[in-house]
Amino acid sequence: MYKIYEHPFDVDTLENNVVIIDVLRAATVASIVCLKRPLVYYMTEDENKIKELYNENPLSVTIGKPERNKLFTYGYVNSPSHIWDGQFTNKVVLHRSRACGGMLDKLRNKNVLIAGFCNVSAVSEYIVNSDLNWDIVCCGFNAEEPNDEDKLCAEILTKYVTTNQNHIYKKLEKSDSITFFENNQPEYPKKDIQICLTLDLVSFVMKGYNNVVSIV
Repeated sequence: MYKIYEHPFDVDTLENNVVIIDVLRAATVASIVCLKRPLVYYMTEDENKIKELYNENPLSVTIGKPERNKLFTYGYVNSPSHIWDGQFTNKVVLHRSRACGGMLDKLRNKNVLIAGFCNVSAVSEYIVNSDLNWDIVCCGFNAEEPNDEDKLCAEILTKYVTTNQNHIYKKLEKSDSITFFENNQPEYPKKDIQICLTLDLVSFVMKGYNNVVSIV
């Protein structure tokens, strides 16, 4: 019923029903944005597409980090701490994410769900009740290398391990991702770890179809 993929793998092997896991930090950011009911929420890796859509609607809210040597400025970095108090209701939100957004770019016509610890129980229940086969994709570091948090989330999602908040903190406390955030840099605040590792921050499922993210 489930097959878990970690990078590197051939995206062309994925079937129609796919769960994208990006614990740090796109899935968590997406859950907060969706909670605030935007008019449209678009996620991609393609900065040129972000700029094109922004030029069409200059009142759009932008989230992300510019590509190297690019001059486009985003309103928010890809951080749940930074967007926590943001105003997104009835706004067009344009989100650049290299990992999760890049996977959405490659899976435009598929049945895609977005997951993290933030909504793992809701997604788990949804895919069980769907009675479909699902490919579980761990985005990893920049959609290039595997990481511990996405793999653990996939295991919880597919019920291979028991869901427990303390277990998550203990399991990941020495992982490369977590120790990186200990430096508490402006774009990578330490508080993001607490938010992104929180189980079931929201109780809904998010889908990503043709790069548009919404609540199922």
